[in-house]
Amino acid sequence: MPQNLTLLLPRDGRSIVIRSLLLILLILQPLAANASAHFRIAVAANFRSTLEIILEQYRAAQPDVSIEFSSGSSGSLYQQILHGAPYQLFLSADSRYPKQLEAQGLLHANFRATYAIGELVLWAPLAPLHHAKQISSSITLAVANPKTAPYGRAAAEVIAALSLQPLKIIQGHSIAQVHQFVASGNADAGFIARSQVLNTGQVISIEKNLYNPIQQQMALLTPDNSAAKDFYRYLLTPAAQQIIRQHGYQLPEPQSQEEILGTHKP
Repeated sequence: MPQNLTLLLPRDGRSIVIRSLLLILLILQPLAANASAHFRIAVAANFRSTLEIILEQYRAAQPDVSIEFSSGSSGSLYQQILHGAPYQLFLSADSRYPKQLEAQGLLHANFRATYAIGELVLWAPLAPLHHAKQISSSITLAVANPKTAPYGRAAAEVIAALSLQPLKIIQGHSIAQVHQFVASGNADAGFIARSQVLNTGQVISIEKNLYNPIQQQMALLTPDNSAAKDFYRYLLTPAAQQIIRQHGYQLPEPQSQEEILGTHKP
């Protein structure tokens, strides 16, 4: 079979073929650009509301970028990623799951960084509590599943450290569900993130030495999506970090330029 079929065509026929190929390339080029300007985020439940505010600002500056997100416990999102869920960016509520993905070769090289440090609090809007030590056999307590939710893991550490013995423990799949349990009155109190209850009453701080630091890390999951990579870097900028701080999080140590660009391995 001839190697180049266009050589068998008359000159006019070859011109038509070449023009047709060029037209196809022109059509496919913007489609490829649009594909790279769309990405999906897997975000831990505690950070969902903060992400929505950040995205509002980002979309105003980048109207051509299409961003979708799904939220849940970090552990359940991690399992989705392992099973091939089409996420390009993972915003975890801890560092453990991003590190595991990195160890399994599922991260874009060197793109893992701490974007926020979470704070565990006890929310008891109706119970007469002033300290977590006061949780007793008359209190129904809500916590997130410590096997899949980093804030649930921190809550379990506090319960063990203080030897708490509530009447009953209700377990939610994420701290978003824990918040629902307390807000609906199905639980008297719940361990959740400070970011969830910034403007509500009866929020009890927890001593930091009672649980391991909640270093919330993000991870870029694909190397070929420039829009996801740009947003990863944006989350480390002062503009995004200010929003994060305003919504109940502590900030990590200032990021180096290498970390922002993704050339430094955390």
